[in-house]
Parts: sequence; C-alpha cells; structure tokens
Amino acid sequence: MDLISLSAVNAKSPYKIDSDQSGSFFFVTSKQRSYHVAFIEDHLFYEYGIYQYCLDTEVHAEADGHVYEVVVALMEEFFKSRAKGLLYICDSMDGRQAARNRLFNRWFNAYADKDKYLLLQREVPYEGELQYISLIVRKDPPEVQPITASFDRVLSDLEYAYK
Repeated sequence: MDLISLSAVNAKSPYKIDSDQSGSFFFVTSKQRSYHVAFIEDHLFYEYGIYQYCLDTEVHAEADGHVYEVVVALMEEFFKSRAKGLLYICDSMDGRQAARNRLFNRWFNAYADKDKYLLLQREVPYEGELQYISLIVRKDPPEVQPITASFDRVLSDLEYAYK
C-alpha cells in the first residue's frame, strides 16, 4: 500500500524529503544531520493496518524544532491512508529510551487531536531495562476495540515473560 504522498509531505515540510523503493523517507537538516523515517507493517499487535514507526539518525541529534514539523507532516499523510494505527517502540541501544518517550509524548500532545486519536502506552521490562511502547490508533475504524485489546494482550504477555 502506498501510504504517504511525498509531494503532500514536501508541501508542508521545512526540509526536502526523498523516498526510496521500500517506502522509506530521508531528509537532511540545516545542521547536516541525516534522518531516516520508515513505516513498516507490523502484524504482532493486529492482523493488518498497524505500522511500526521508525525514526533514525546516524549521530546524536541536536535540538531542531523543524524535525518535529517533518514528523507531523509525515504522520498527517500516514493517517490519511487506510492505516489503522502507528506503533512506536523507543530505541534503547544507548539507554536514552525514557528521553525518547518523553519527546514522543510531547510531540503527540502538541499535535494530536484527542477526538480523532487514542494513545496507548506501556512500559515493559526487558533485560533489566524498561522498554517504552506506544500505539496511536485512529478512533474511527470499527476495529479500535480489537486493536486495543490485542495491544494490551501482547504487552501483558511480554511483561509476564520478562518478569
């Protein structure tokens, strides 16, 4: 499924965004920081329509409010598609997952229309560290209840397995 219109995103984005054959997106900030954004279909929490959101940069990024604007432009287009939800798992490779979770929450709270979107969040212990997992679900699909139930069930199973 072609999720995102690149021209629509570029019309709103402060940085030029490019994409590749896999549907991943790339942009470079004014401070020459490269970012990669991907939306990968994830069948763990529901049969279809849930995508995992990935945002990567090669170096520790300096604060840049324009990155938020790019993320919002991409997410707006993402939620115009037939996708039902967006899963976000904070990267824990450098121990900064709590900071990433706070940033994600700040961005969601600044942008999201609470009448349209539901944010589900869990902290799951894994190998001695907390993993922060969030799911943004559109409230309009009829599958909202099964999606939220699946999210709760899978994460409860993970919490149980790693305690």
